[in-house]
Amino acid sequence: MVGGVSKIANPYPIYLKEGSMKKIIHFMLSAVFVLFFYSSCFAIGVGDLQDLITLTARDLANQLVGPANVGPLPLNPPDFTGSEFAAGIFTNGLVDGLGINQGVILSTGDIFNAVGPNLDPSSGLDNAQVGLAALNALIVPGVTANAMALDFFLVPPARVTTVRFKYAFASDEYSESVGTGFNDVFAIFIDGQNIALVPGTNNPVSVNTLNGTATPLLFNNNTSGLFGTQYDGFSSVLKATATVTPGVAHLVRLAIADGGPAGAPDSVVDSAVLIAPATSFFEDIPLTHFAVSHTMGIFNAGITVGCSADPALFCPDNGVTRGQMAAFIARAENGGDPTVPCATPPFTDVPITDPFCPHIQFIKTAGISLGFADGTFRPIDPVTRGQMAAFIVRGVEGEPVGACSVAPFLDVPTNYVFCRHVERLKALAITLGFPDGTYQPENGTLRDEMAVFLGRGYLALP
Repeated sequence: MVGGVSKIANPYPIYLKEGSMKKIIHFMLSAVFVLFFYSSCFAIGVGDLQDLITLTARDLANQLVGPANVGPLPLNPPDFTGSEFAAGIFTNGLVDGLGINQGVILSTGDIFNAVGPNLDPSSGLDNAQVGLAALNALIVPGVTANAMALDFFLVPPARVTTVRFKYAFASDEYSESVGTGFNDVFAIFIDGQNIALVPGTNNPVSVNTLNGTATPLLFNNNTSGLFGTQYDGFSSVLKATATVTPGVAHLVRLAIADGGPAGAPDSVVDSAVLIAPATSFFEDIPLTHFAVSHTMGIFNAGITVGCSADPALFCPDNGVTRGQMAAFIARAENGGDPTVPCATPPFTDVPITDPFCPHIQFIKTAGISLGFADGTFRPIDPVTRGQMAAFIVRGVEGEPVGACSVAPFLDVPTNYVFCRHVERLKALAITLGFPDGTYQPENGTLRDEMAVFLGRGYLALP
């Protein structure tokens, strides 16, 4: 559904609705103020927003979960109900202080009302859209109008059993409408259940449940224009988590609406929600990450616990040390941490107090690591891709016999100390190398690369 609104092509658009001279004047003045005050400090500018005039509902779903995870029929392509001005994609939210840099934005009016600075305490647009019964149920006895809903099927990648959405709820209803019947609301429905709740409660996210009075630690007041957005206030970054089944289609509905008393719903003053791309259990592993299935696979198998518990992070771009690598391999071999404590140092530079001592002791006893000629293990050194190949191949099938007869990659000559291990790693399809035909054996190993190696080597993931 598309509301009866037309947009004038202009770097600072003016929004017109038939029969509303007040709104025409309002937006003309807003456009003049934005033109005068707009600068790089107000990061979400007109050029950082795209709405459904140029995008489709599929584009929004792809932005949130990735094209490979959207489908199947009958919601393929995905569907959007509402005004073409009320949904789109944004960038540069971090500089505005919104806590989310890019993603999808849904509004009860027009997404371009996100452009700061805050010059109007009641900015908005009536798109003449109807309400939504599922949102009405969240604000009883209130009712909704100008409901906007994005619907699509999410098919989680292999091994992904948790999906997280991060979002920030913003409104120009703050703070004059708090505690009144004007109660704009947002929800994320997964298979019909709303998972967007005020933290620590069962309350839906709305103007009356999340504000400077009810939840001061979760609210940012922008009535003085402290932040670089038009909205008078917005939430801290909130999280909504759902348990899902890999490979099974889950119906996702993201919906926002103006809320008001029955018979007189507010349809003018805007609220909006900014939603980041969805992630797996680890908040720094989006569903679009190349190693998402491998990362979640080794997590589910107890091979990794991540780099942070709260928030749950994996740190995919961090390097892996030799001590950490020992832990990964030992857990992969054992199905968990070794239970035998260190009685004596396994290497001269690994005291029994080292947190990785049991893991290093295990891989030494198993013949997976030989250490260095000087009797050291060097646990805090980065593990190279060549060393990684040796660790994994010895763990998966033992020490290779014979020597390399043909270089497996352009930069792995037959006389390279780990040539045979790299050759076996390639033969087992644990590594594909780089597109230029190299393996880069002396480069450090990143945690996401390590997840792929371990997932392929120990869990038979593709």
